[in-house]
Amino acid sequence: MSGGETLREFLRRAGYRPRQLAHAVNARLERRGLERNRIDPSTPYHWLRHGYRPYEPVPQIVAELIEERLGQRVTVGMLWPGREVEADQAREAGDGLAGPWSGDGTLRQLDELAGLGEVERREYRAISGPPLINSALDGIVLTPSPVPAALGAERVLPPMMDLLAGHIAALRRLDDRQGGGALSLRYVTNELQSVLDLVRSSSYSMDVGQRLFTVVANLAQLAGWMHFDAGESGVAQRYFLLGLRAARAAGDKACAANILGMLSYQAAHSGQPGEAVRLAEAAVSSAQPLDVTTRARIAGRLATAHASAGDVYGFRSASEAARDLWDRRGAESGPAFLYYFTAEQLAAESGQGLVDLAKLNPGRGESLLAEATDLLKPLSNASMQADHQRSALLHGCYLAEAHLALGDIAGACAAVRAALPRVAGVQSGRCAERLHGLRRALKLRKRNKLVAEILPELERAL
Repeated sequence: MSGGETLREFLRRAGYRPRQLAHAVNARLERRGLERNRIDPSTPYHWLRHGYRPYEPVPQIVAELIEERLGQRVTVGMLWPGREVEADQAREAGDGLAGPWSGDGTLRQLDELAGLGEVERREYRAISGPPLINSALDGIVLTPSPVPAALGAERVLPPMMDLLAGHIAALRRLDDRQGGGALSLRYVTNELQSVLDLVRSSSYSMDVGQRLFTVVANLAQLAGWMHFDAGESGVAQRYFLLGLRAARAAGDKACAANILGMLSYQAAHSGQPGEAVRLAEAAVSSAQPLDVTTRARIAGRLATAHASAGDVYGFRSASEAARDLWDRRGAESGPAFLYYFTAEQLAAESGQGLVDLAKLNPGRGESLLAEATDLLKPLSNASMQADHQRSALLHGCYLAEAHLALGDIAGACAAVRAALPRVAGVQSGRCAERLHGLRRALKLRKRNKLVAEILPELERAL
């Protein structure tokens, strides 16, 4: 079989037409700051007709896109057999995580990961299916030895732990405001390396040691989320899986459940609905003894997972559970890392799920989309002074998509106009991808007067 025939079969199975693939490749190149490598929309036809293999990084991105659609391992060598420029030796997110593990081993692997260069970290490939489920569940089912006290030259005291907690809170708010940009990622990675150095070279009591492991877990989770937001799915998954183990070693069940929920969310948005549901169900189970705010957060993750699977009834059940738990909070505020989880955020995530459900249930699309617009509007219209600018922009894109799917051009243009002032201050691959999708959809309607007015503004913003 020639390279072209092999690629053609993978594209058919993944549901990609050549021009669709070109647009998806270009969108991912833009998210990674590699606009100079953009390809012409007709280029994949040459790959298919003549078996041409493009120059890197395009082949790797094609493999990633198809892998995400199919939910199975896909390598460059499988798409272009016999035409490899170099052996495909990509790291996988689950490497070295099978079976029993230790807290010390988790720290070593996190140290290795944080110490890699940006290009090397991008080589990590996301995993799916049983390898993902097993790697995640091993992180919460298997119990490592307790975190011991440590003896070293300098002693870590509680005031330093309070300082580190304040750093993490500030970094979370920075991420909520501007997203997973390169500078923010570098700062978080450096912070993680500094804390890992404290764990290795300092002395501390058992209590402080547990707090240090919790700080490591939170920084790993934040690094994972920011890489996910930047479109780096493999390294994001690696950070989540290691952060899960660090949280478990620290005995922080809320942090562990939260990371498991993020793994589910990532799977839901990577074409892995089965894995998303399984991971979210495990997170719901592990969160049962916890506070109602954490349980509401995890129930929302389960709703997102069901939406990615097209399961309207599963989505309804999980969404209602999340709202019921939220309403039962009383004076309870929940963990500090859930400061962003508000009624508006929960409603917007439900709206996002309804937009995804509408695509998978076209017979019910109109009613689902109409419901989605009502839920998405409050957060999409948030003040420019609010911390959660990325979320407002992301859900504003979903609001515009919902209006477009309903044939409401005026509503879509209004949503885009409300989102535009946020674009310059948000460095988010997820948002950029949705904005580019909106631009393509609006170009198809450029004869409409409202679209003709807003389209140049959107293109300038991008």
